Amino acid sequence: MKEIILNFPKQLTTELETYDLDKINYPIDYFLLVGMGGSHLAGDILKNLKPSLNLGIHSDYQLPQNLKTNSLIIIASYSGNTAETLNALTEAEDKNYPLVVITTGGQLWTEAENKNLPRIKIPGTGIPPRMALGYFLNSLALITKDNDLANQLSRITLTPDQLEENGQDLADSLSGLVPLCYASASNSSLALNWKIKLNETGKTPAFWNVFPEMNHNEIESLNTWPDNFIAILIKDENDDDKIKSRMTVFLELLKNHHKKYLLVELDGQSRLIKFLNNLILADWVSYYLAQKQNLDPAQTPIIEEFKKLIN
Repeated sequence: MKEIILNFPKQLTTELETYDLDKINYPIDYFLLVGMGGSHLAGDILKNLKPSLNLGIHSDYQLPQNLKTNSLIIIASYSGNTAETLNALTEAEDKNYPLVVITTGGQLWTEAENKNLPRIKIPGTGIPPRMALGYFLNSLALITKDNDLANQLSRITLTPDQLEENGQDLADSLSGLVPLCYASASNSSLALNWKIKLNETGKTPAFWNVFPEMNHNEIESLNTWPDNFIAILIKDENDDDKIKSRMTVFLELLKNHHKKYLLVELDGQSRLIKFLNNLILADWVSYYLAQKQNLDPAQTPIIEEFKKLIN
């Protein structure tokens, strides 16, 4: 897992295998990314990075009703064998929706290849899907024809090794605790990614929410927080001043009510670099939390057990 984190920047410059993308009829009014778990995380990130992009995320069996005119369904599954996405593929074909597939292989790739569907094959290196964010971001840049994002990804410089020590220190502070991850709504994907990485890699219960919504409900439970709860505030100097004010007041509440907290500041020369650095930091924190429990950070045995039982 450590090598996967260190090698993450290589994903951003990897040339992907693409087939029949010329069959997609542009312009597209609405992109719907259908994916589960780590296969939709890049879409969540992209929604925050490019709020003007008309992109929806769907994580379920059936497709949404009343899809917008001129929509493109993006079927994404790292393994290619995810039940929900295979079901969505069948429904999309039955309803003659335009679609494109992103996967490493599996049943999804076989069906897409046999039917000459537009498709992108990402490297099947055996890494956990949640760690393939770079490949999926690259794929979405191609599908949405976002040349600006593609150019940024190709030129970006990241140094995961320089974030390792901070990640290890944060893991020490979080050991044995239940993190509650908070960010602004415009950075919601970061809070979600922290929660998922802490769950899957760190083997740690974790939850997430966003400002300002959490100020209208979740904070009322503050006095009944168990002693092992800890708030993680993901702070961004570019957040709206009203959000900054709400975070400051929430921090004062945490102090006044003697609750544990950690502050994580976004750091980087561009919004994209800030996001990717923050995600790499979450990877290091989660990696070291698993190490502390003598658990394999790469494997997800409970999820695999569930899959066997559900089948």
